[in-house]
Amino acid sequence: PLGTSFIDVIPPWSAYKTIIESVEIGEGITGISNFLFRDHTVLERIHFPKTLQSVGNCAFLDCKALKQIHFADGCNAKLGGLAFSGCTTLEEVELPIGITANNGVFMGCTSLKKATVSGVGKNMFAGCTALTEVIYQDGATTFGNSPFAGMKYGGINYESCKAIAKVWIPESLTEWGNAFDDEMLERITFEGPGKANFFFAEDGSIYNKDKNELYYAGSGASGTVIIPSTLAVLKPYAFANRTQIKKVIF
Repeated sequence: PLGTSFIDVIPPWSAYKTIIESVEIGEGITGISNFLFRDHTVLERIHFPKTLQSVGNCAFLDCKALKQIHFADGCNAKLGGLAFSGCTTLEEVELPIGITANNGVFMGCTSLKKATVSGVGKNMFAGCTALTEVIYQDGATTFGNSPFAGMKYGGINYESCKAIAKVWIPESLTEWGNAFDDEMLERITFEGPGKANFFFAEDGSIYNKDKNELYYAGSGASGTVIIPSTLAVLKPYAFANRTQIKKVIF
C-alpha cells in the first residue's frame, strides 16, 4: 500500500544502495512503498511481477544508473508520482497495457529516447529532452493531458519534450486530448492505423475524421483559420495560446 506513513521507513537494504545492481520484485507482492529504492546509485535493472498493483511516489527516484525496467505480462500497476524521476541513464521504457501513471513519473530522465505507453499522466515526461519517439499501444484511447509538457518542481525548470519527431497512433486511439504544443506539432510525424481517426488540415488544424470536432486550431502562414461547415464542437484547448491566429472564418 502507498501512503505517507511509509516515507520515513528505512528498508533493511539501504546500507547496500551503492552495491545493489538488480532488483526482482517477487510474485505475490502487490505494492512498493514511497521512496523505497531512492538514490540506489548503481541499480541497473528492475523486474515487476504480474501481481504488482502500485509503485509508490518517488520509489526509484534518482536511481541514476537504471537502464532497464521490465513488467511481467498482465501487470496492471499504477505508477506513483515521480516514481522514476531523475533516472538519467534510462534510454527506453515500455509500459504494457494496463500500466497507468501519475504526474511526473519519468520527469528529468534526460537520456530517455523512446517510450511505449498506453495510459499517461500529466507532465509524465517533463524534462525528457532526448525523447524522440513515442508509441501508443493498441488499447490506448487518448494522447492524454500534457504528458510531454514542461513544469517547475523543487525550484528546477524541466523543459517540455521538444525533440519528439515520431508518434505512433493505434487504431483504438480516438481522442486527441491536450498532449502536444505548437513547437512539437511542427516537427512530429504521426504514423499508424489510428492516424485515420483524425483529419489533418492544410492550415495545421486537427479535427476528428468527420471534421465535426476541432481539437487544434492551426493558422498556416496567413494566420487565418477556416472552419468547415461540418464543425459542431470546439474541443477544450482548441484555441489555447494560439497567439498567431489573426482571423477565423466560419
